[in-house]
Amino acid sequence: MKEGSGLAFLKKKSMQNMLIILHSGTPAQKFKVIFDTGSPLIWVPSKSCGDDCLGAMDKYDFQKSKTAHMASGNFIQADYGSGSISGDLVRDTLTLESKQVANQSIGLATKVIADLLSNGIDGIIGFAPSRGTADFNTKKETLATPMEMLVAQHIVAKNIFSVYFQPIREPEEIGVIGGKLTLGGLPPSDVYEGDIHWFPQILDDNYANYWTIEMDHIAVGDVAVRPARAIHGIVDTGTTLIIVPPEMASEMYKNVPNAVFNDTLQVWTVPCDSLQALPSISFVLGPKDNSSPFTLTPEQYTVPEWESALWGAGDSDLCPTYVTGEALGDMDFIIGQKFLEHYVSIYDGDSHLVGFARAKSTLV
Repeated sequence: MKEGSGLAFLKKKSMQNMLIILHSGTPAQKFKVIFDTGSPLIWVPSKSCGDDCLGAMDKYDFQKSKTAHMASGNFIQADYGSGSISGDLVRDTLTLESKQVANQSIGLATKVIADLLSNGIDGIIGFAPSRGTADFNTKKETLATPMEMLVAQHIVAKNIFSVYFQPIREPEEIGVIGGKLTLGGLPPSDVYEGDIHWFPQILDDNYANYWTIEMDHIAVGDVAVRPARAIHGIVDTGTTLIIVPPEMASEMYKNVPNAVFNDTLQVWTVPCDSLQALPSISFVLGPKDNSSPFTLTPEQYTVPEWESALWGAGDSDLCPTYVTGEALGDMDFIIGQKFLEHYVSIYDGDSHLVGFARAKSTLV
């Protein structure tokens, strides 16, 4: 398979998700939005949204676009872990750098609850499978995703994309270019090394609404922490942390020396000066007969000491970790951004596969 064409991510504050620039309408209106494989909807704030869209830097003006069409009688409603939105649904031109699709479904938020528009964020572009879009609009219609539109309009050949995130290693790196989104093919060879390991996307029931895969177990050093049953979770660029079942997290941290759960921060912490003595943590993904380990070193699964204050740790000598336990309802785990900073992820909507390859340490 050929490489796709790449777009740049913008890196914001260290605790936030990666942003990407999109343009909508004719003439184009510019927005910085979260790139989210954990949801399927694209939305930006509407010009008609006043005090209900506090924090919005840019707002979409329907009247200024010559290519905009209102979706009559259909409205959007979306709930996220950090807030919710509601509003109108339109079809308009969507541009991602040099790639432009016509008649893309876009939500125009007229009400935003919580801080979804804080810190320069203008909305979300969801890259989850289109099946889940029926849950986000009042007519329960399946809305084509940007990848499906790119293929249907012969702009790319395949419904496949990949994500490469760069981790923030130093304070000076906050706000610089932070990775690549590749559309229509495999990631470029300058962002990963070794083989791509492929896993089947779970398509049973509501699992098909997400990029859902299976996890066999977690290894802490040489100690295997196994679930009581097969567990399924999602690959989600819109979630910062790596979230596993609570009982697995508790068992896992029994094997991490001096790990303590911080009730205030709601994360596990370790002494910042103990990283060299800590074990690696491996997430063994895929079904038992086709599983592969993906390992994070202590430096990769803990917040850098200089960054701990941004996580609320204050002046303590404790560093939060990026792996936490939480009961998630239908899903058992989430592979979030802090894992994806070390492994390139590939999403094949044609063959229903999810792939991972070790990321190169720097972006060439």
